[in-house]
This record gives sequence, structure tokens and C-alpha cells, in this order.
Amino acid sequence: MMTTQDTGMGFSLYHYQLPLAQPLPLGQQRIHSREGLILHIDALQQSVEIAPLPSFSKESLDDCINSLQQLLSTVPLEALSQSSSQNLAQWMAPFKSAPNSVQFGLSLLWLKCNDLLPARPNRNRQPLLFGETEQLAQQLSQLPEETKIVKLKVGPDIHGSVANIYQVIEARPQLKLRLDANQSLSLEQAQVLYAMIPKANIDYVEEPCARVEDAQQLYQEYGIRYAQDESLLQTEDYQPHPGLAAVVLKPSLLGSIEVLEKFAEQAQAEGVEVVISSAFESSFGIHDLACLANHYAPLGYPGLDTLNHHQADLLQPSLYGSPESPAKPLLTLNELSLI
Repeated sequence: MMTTQDTGMGFSLYHYQLPLAQPLPLGQQRIHSREGLILHIDALQQSVEIAPLPSFSKESLDDCINSLQQLLSTVPLEALSQSSSQNLAQWMAPFKSAPNSVQFGLSLLWLKCNDLLPARPNRNRQPLLFGETEQLAQQLSQLPEETKIVKLKVGPDIHGSVANIYQVIEARPQLKLRLDANQSLSLEQAQVLYAMIPKANIDYVEEPCARVEDAQQLYQEYGIRYAQDESLLQTEDYQPHPGLAAVVLKPSLLGSIEVLEKFAEQAQAEGVEVVISSAFESSFGIHDLACLANHYAPLGYPGLDTLNHHQADLLQPSLYGSPESPAKPLLTLNELSLI
């Protein structure tokens, strides 16, 4: 166990590795397991997950370990307790140079230790659909009848993407679709896609192209709204244009919750929906994100349905588990590797 030099208040750092049901493509690589850290403050019995996402986070897991060991050995952890007069900005001041996923975890830890994180999660489900015809059909057959919104990945295989869209609509015509292209389309490819899809069934298209200006042009041409996700990581601010339906916020990629708060407040002031989204965290991390979603968008549909890839849960059962689903193994702190 490592302890602070000033106060003796101890913290423990654990490493987890969760196997995935199938390889997960992330950027130019594929991962076979999801790795991350659990930071546990022993005296306060509070934990947070810190899990940089390969290909998307600038930092590695080793970067996070080194940062945490260095910073938490010198910062008085007494400032986490409810008796402290420090606010979030004061608590985060020593961590401004830390990796984003570390900043997020430490800011979330402050919220938890001060009872400022909603106790109940937002359980509104936005199922994530993926795969080819048979896999898609199986997922559609398992959707609860009350499902209103689904997320569907689309890409440069325009005809395949269009076929998937119509397969979903034919099976469940009442659904609204949120399409996500992850900036993979050229403007010309996106124009072909937009011309072939039923506009009335589309809620918005998330990051259709690498340039936000292209999404704005597509809205002008086709009247289909867009959402920003990856593009928000490149700026401290954004300009709400006509057609912007939502900002999709991945807290662990943005950094401190102060950044999340800034984006969320601006979006809400402009009438833009806030969607709290996962970066393939564990079931424990997903639960905390759902609690954040209950604060920033209690009536919205967060993008947290990513646990189908995981073969085990961590500390907390899956948020969207159902009695019909076979229970996954649930790992406890005692089963993790202590760093």
C-alpha cells in the first residue's frame, strides 16, 4: 500500500484486465482485453476507474500509473473529505499536467467523497447495434419492446451501411436511429449515404466526416442533424450551428469534470442535447458514468451500452443486465493485481 507523505491517508492502486468476447477494433489496432486501473482511497472507502482507451487516449496505462504514484505521494488526500473547504478547482490544481484519464478519475473521486455524484444512474438505454445481417437480426430480436432509440455504426461500405439501416427499420419501424460514422466518410461518401436513407427515421448522424464543416453542409443539403464527439477533443470550445443535435461527451477522454461541465453547460444553454458516452470502461466505470448522466441529462439517452464486449463485470454488475441474460463473473478488488 502507498501512503501520502503528509497525512498517512492511504491509497491502493489495482490493475484489471477483462477479456473481450471478440477482438475490438480501435483505430488501427484490435484489442483482445480491456485494461485499466482502480484507485481506492482506503480511509474513505471510495474507488474510481482510470482506463485510457487505446488509439484514442494520448496516454498509456503506464503513464497513468507513473502519474498517480508521483502525484498522490505528495498531495494531501485529506482534501478529499467532506470536512475540507476545498472546491473541485482547488483539489484539481496540482493535477493540471496529469493525463486526461487521470484527471477525470481524480475529479470523479472528489465528487464521490463529497457526496456530489447522484446516487442513482440514468438507466435510459441506447442500445448499440453492430455487425452483419445475422448478428444484427439477433440483436434486434433481443431488444426490449420499450426501446425508442438505437445507435448504429456506419462506414465507407455505403451499401452495407444502408442495408443495415433498412434492416433495423423493417424490424422495428418505430425506432429512431442515431448513426455513428466516427469521421470515416468523405463528404462525397456521406452525400451518397444521406441520399439513400429515410430521413424521418434518423435522429442524427454522429461525426459523419473528419471536418465539422462537412456535417454542417450535409445538414444544409439534406436536413439531417449531426452530433459532435471526436471533434470536441480538439477544442476547448465549439460553435453551435444550425443542425447540431447533440454533443457526445466521453468524460475520460476530456479530462477533469470541469471540462465536462463547461461543454454541458454551453450545450444546455444552446438547446443542444448532452449525451454522456463510454470509452469501453468496465461495468464499474459505466455505472459511475450513468450517475453523471443522471446529473447532466436525466431524461436523455446516454451512450453506455458497450458491455456486451466484456466477458466479466468489475465490482458492480452490468447496468443493463436482464434476468434472461446469463450472469457474468463479477471480479472484486481482492481478485485484482495490487500495484
